[in-house]
Amino acid sequence: MTERTKERPRVERPSTKVDSKSNRSGQPPRARGDRKTPKLREPVRSEVEPVLVERRKQIELKGREQRIRLFKGIAAALVLTGVVAAALFSPLLDIDRFQISGLATLTPSEIEAGSGLQRGSAMVSADLSAAKAQIESNPWVANASLKRSYPGTVQIAVTEEVPALVLVGSRGRALVSRNGRVLDYVEGTVGQASAKWAAFGGLLEATYEGRIAGDSPSAAPLPGRHVTRNVLELVRLSTNMTPTVRANVEKVELRSSGSLDMILSDSSKVLFGPTEEITAKLMAVEAVLDQVDLECLARIDVRNATRATVTRKANCSSKGSQGQ
Repeated sequence: MTERTKERPRVERPSTKVDSKSNRSGQPPRARGDRKTPKLREPVRSEVEPVLVERRKQIELKGREQRIRLFKGIAAALVLTGVVAAALFSPLLDIDRFQISGLATLTPSEIEAGSGLQRGSAMVSADLSAAKAQIESNPWVANASLKRSYPGTVQIAVTEEVPALVLVGSRGRALVSRNGRVLDYVEGTVGQASAKWAAFGGLLEATYEGRIAGDSPSAAPLPGRHVTRNVLELVRLSTNMTPTVRANVEKVELRSSGSLDMILSDSSKVLFGPTEEITAKLMAVEAVLDQVDLECLARIDVRNATRATVTRKANCSSKGSQGQ
């Protein structure tokens, strides 16, 4: 073997392999929790930032001013409410007087007492709706309206019921309005009636033995109640009479069956029949009274409104004919 073929001595070179347990710097690896936090970059300053900061300050200042104005407004409203409440409930705005209009039969003291309102009470707390209802509970009041007139007046406008007839029953007399309302009732004769009846002496008088206002025939009708249908037909008859007919009619008789007769001033009778076709029958009566000789007249029959007949008294000479 030659020298060339002789093995050369091995020269160990430093290893370039990186141990997994060490880093390239040759230092032992750090634990995961020991990782070094990277340095944060410093913010880049720009010219826009001062503008935004200033704008934010302006917005905060404006919001603060709005809150202050809101609080001031609430405080002012509370103060104003207290002042107004004190003024409304002060003696300066109490009810001092009543101004009442529309009266013909009733007196102002009756309306004032019936309203339930007291002088010296607060105007603002006065219950005008309740006062209206109390006034209208009076049988003579058809309608009432109330309103405040500051500083201290309550105005009351009254519409009174208008009497239509005097209804005579077995126990007494009832004064009935055009609206079919019992205004007053007295036992016995009309001489015992209240002073209000004196102004209505010329009213039509009607006799009726049936129920007047929903009560039994033996019971007295309560003032303020509305009459039954039969009595309401009597009221309609009274309000539809012409002056000519009314001047000749002494009284009216209504039977419980609903049949009606009229007694004239000369004691003759008008057979009216049922309370139907009132207007047509009244026109027929007026035509007879205007056109026929009323001497010796006994009866006028208008039960058939299209064919009125006249009957005269027996043994009585007259220029008129026996029937017409």
